[in-house]
Amino acid sequence: MSGRLWQVIIIDPSLKFALGELRDHKGVYIAIIIVVSLSMSVFITQSALNEYNDYVTEKTIKTMYGDGVVVAEGLPLRYAISGASPMSDAKEIAGKINAIPGFSAVIRAEGEGSAVHKELEAHSRAAGAGEADGGTYWGIDVKNDETVCAIKNKIVEGSYFDTNKTYTQAAMGAPGGLALIRTPGAFYGDYSSGWSKYDSGAVKAYPVLVGKACAVLHKLRIGEVFIGCWLTDQGALYNDVYLEIIGIYESGKPLFEAINYIVPAESMQEIKGWDNNTANYVCVRAPAGMSENSMAEQIRAVIGDGRTFYSASQLKTVWEGNLGAMGKFILYVTIAASLMLAVAAVKYVMDSIIVRKNREIGTLKALGARDRTVASIFLYQAFIIGLLSAGLGMLFSMSIMGLISYYGLSLPYVLGSKMEIKFIISPLTAVLAFVIPIVVALGAAASADQAKSQFLAT
Repeated sequence: MSGRLWQVIIIDPSLKFALGELRDHKGVYIAIIIVVSLSMSVFITQSALNEYNDYVTEKTIKTMYGDGVVVAEGLPLRYAISGASPMSDAKEIAGKINAIPGFSAVIRAEGEGSAVHKELEAHSRAAGAGEADGGTYWGIDVKNDETVCAIKNKIVEGSYFDTNKTYTQAAMGAPGGLALIRTPGAFYGDYSSGWSKYDSGAVKAYPVLVGKACAVLHKLRIGEVFIGCWLTDQGALYNDVYLEIIGIYESGKPLFEAINYIVPAESMQEIKGWDNNTANYVCVRAPAGMSENSMAEQIRAVIGDGRTFYSASQLKTVWEGNLGAMGKFILYVTIAASLMLAVAAVKYVMDSIIVRKNREIGTLKALGARDRTVASIFLYQAFIIGLLSAGLGMLFSMSIMGLISYYGLSLPYVLGSKMEIKFIISPLTAVLAFVIPIVVALGAAASADQAKSQFLAT
């Protein structure tokens, strides 16, 4: 019954002939399918990894910077992610951008300094020397930041800042605290005395959000207090202040999480000695779907020539680096070479079919088969090879992804985070994974037309 049903289903003589050829010479065809599928597994795996890296990088950039940032004129791109010069009219610039229909802007008061956690402080006293971990402190507009960035929904433990509070020493109940933290050696928790002398009545701890990687690296918990240090703008005195952890955020990039701390803008302005109009960044959110060129044109029209705007894609190049771009280029060259090899292999098989099957083809011609029917034999074979190669390539790539992820998790902690390697197979990658091998095989079959035509003409 099953054999009769099979005969009913396969009624095309070209398809019958193609399947028979595949069955008779399955060893050769399996080798070809493996070659093509391995080429595709490289493409799928690397594309999925790149897709995930792009997703995480973009998510991180959108979280911290929005769609782009305005900085002081002439600052190189590197300073667009940290270390920019202060702008005394930052709040005014944000107001101008907010006036553009559909746009939102907030200030960021950022400072580069260090953090002395309990773990480091204890180690420093044991070693007899000072030790601290570097950090970048981002002062955000607590009340309006979520209109541009997305830090709040990245918190995985603890809570966000209270939007009804003002986080300055005076507003938090320690009017004399600012004088103390600006006096060298006057702070209560230092390397020699430890943390036991911290007096929350004299100096209030500023609230801070820390990255998950930082929390794991230094064994930090909600409610812990540590010391933050910054060099003043005059370059003479150190600002030594307390920071209390109220929340832990996760961005997906361990390096980012390990060095970036989030504090209220007014806290950072107070620490740096700036007024509430001064900041070194203005983060921008543009209407959904707007191109970066259009966004940049509208922003530059209101900020004038005295400021520089960098888009999210430009910031992305800083985080990814040229090595990432070169890696992608090398990957695509490798894939192209592999696919060319696959094309040559499939074409060789198609040509050999004509040589081996000239008698069968001649019989078909004698029985009245058209040229199109004979050509369909090769196209059917090519389609089957391409389809099987695509499916096998997908299976290979899924296995490779699993092995890579397992290997990553087996590595020791790096920057406080496990090397958790993830992949995203986008719809485009999935479609290309099937289309490319089929097109490659069909293209190789079509290139055999000349040999086929020479035979049919005899």
